[in-house]
Amino acid sequence: MKVESDKRIRLMAIALMTTELKSSKRQRCHKHHPLYLETEDFIQGKRPRFHELGRLLRDGISSYLLFTYILSHSWPDLEPVVFPPFLERYKPGLCKRGVNTELRQVVRTGILEEFWENQASRWKLKKTLSLLLQGTPLREQSRVFLEDLKQI
Repeated sequence: MKVESDKRIRLMAIALMTTELKSSKRQRCHKHHPLYLETEDFIQGKRPRFHELGRLLRDGISSYLLFTYILSHSWPDLEPVVFPPFLERYKPGLCKRGVNTELRQVVRTGILEEFWENQASRWKLKKTLSLLLQGTPLREQSRVFLEDLKQI
């Protein structure tokens, strides 16, 4: 099984982190995760703003609808492709609110690609390590690790 990441999903996740959702109780449980912390530092430094998204969140839109909305756009232009009919039924006007325009402006600055590129090496290292350890018994992995600790 191969898992790919979709940049539209990553974009929406970063956009959500810039809004009031960041201070909600639902988000606080993720604050220990290194990826969350790095992303938070990035947002603080670059200060991307998504005003229309913030208004939608204050109106109570579900994250499911937001992720469905963003996946209904092309990458990297964020032009609408096809909206599922239920989007308009559950959130009238969502498809015309201009959230994609705000998101597109941030994408065009190039700051997200730069940020994601800086993270890429760590993800490649993690993948390489997991491939190396795949099939190695846990006892052998821990023995090597503990021997390395003794040398410190």
